[in-house]
Amino acid sequence: MSEHRIEVANCKRHGDFEQKVWIMCPGPDAFEMRAPHSCPKCVDEREAERRTRQRLERIAYNRQRANIPRRFADCSIDNYEAITTAQRTALNTAKAFAENFAAVVAAGSSLTFCGPSGTGKTHLACAIANHVLDAGGTVIYEQAIELIRKIRETWRRDSHETEVEVIGRYRAVDLLILDEIGVSFGGEAEKTQLFDVLDGRYRELRPMLVICNLDAQGLQESVGPRIYDRLLENGSAVVLFDGKSYRRKPPSIRPPKPKPTESANSNYVEKPVSPQRVPGASGKEKPLSKRLEEMEQLFPHEISSGDATPPAMTKIHDQDSGVDLWVPTDEVLATTNGEIK
Repeated sequence: MSEHRIEVANCKRHGDFEQKVWIMCPGPDAFEMRAPHSCPKCVDEREAERRTRQRLERIAYNRQRANIPRRFADCSIDNYEAITTAQRTALNTAKAFAENFAAVVAAGSSLTFCGPSGTGKTHLACAIANHVLDAGGTVIYEQAIELIRKIRETWRRDSHETEVEVIGRYRAVDLLILDEIGVSFGGEAEKTQLFDVLDGRYRELRPMLVICNLDAQGLQESVGPRIYDRLLENGSAVVLFDGKSYRRKPPSIRPPKPKPTESANSNYVEKPVSPQRVPGASGKEKPLSKRLEEMEQLFPHEISSGDATPPAMTKIHDQDSGVDLWVPTDEVLATTNGEIK
């Protein structure tokens, strides 16, 4: 037998709370028992953390089994680039399909993307898949030819799965995405196996998302009327994509960087220009500034006077230095007795 009483306990985080104390074996040998960590708010927080952890683990597990290609793992509705009117319509349709997926499941509707390669069909399909996965749903992305191949692999004697198990896996997920419908497709055997999967989902009101590079007429001719009819029932839609392929866009060409100037960059320092040099008689070069100093010593009144009108100049050959010099004509006449050497 046991009894209990209520006492006030204290939690360091949430303050006082009422706690049950169980009195075991009433009498001289009685002892008390208290539930550890029995603060109601702490209990609720631990339960919320446990549920969040389980949800994240379940999402990670479902994402691993979803088979979404790595190239499209980060695709979302927000990072889809809609350029043409048709792509904007496709974006709005995909967004409505993803955000109202519970209603889509209730109606058993499907979605079909048709259009040229590289126009963003797989991007939007994987964006819908990521949205469903984040909400706790299950998804499988598969190319149609891979689905047929996995069904046929069960016919081998050493197969670890039966055909029923493989088909059942594709039927059971919340959303099945089939890409490349109509590629290398046309045999009656392939159509029958594909119909087996899609018809099972159709009867269980499980949504499908089909991607093909054909138009609506080409899709119907490729998969046959039975499969095509299943894709269009229960409020399902066919979305047509157009525009140029994203994969064929030329790489962006960056303009050349402007040459730094003093106004554009205050830290820009122009490199000093080395002084011009002229050859000397010995084969060594003399700085031009040195030659100007020598000329100023020879003709100080002409070079340093700063007259507005320069004097008449005559070119002479300096035998000491081996270079030609321009000197005032008057000085040349004065030093050569009227003869220019």
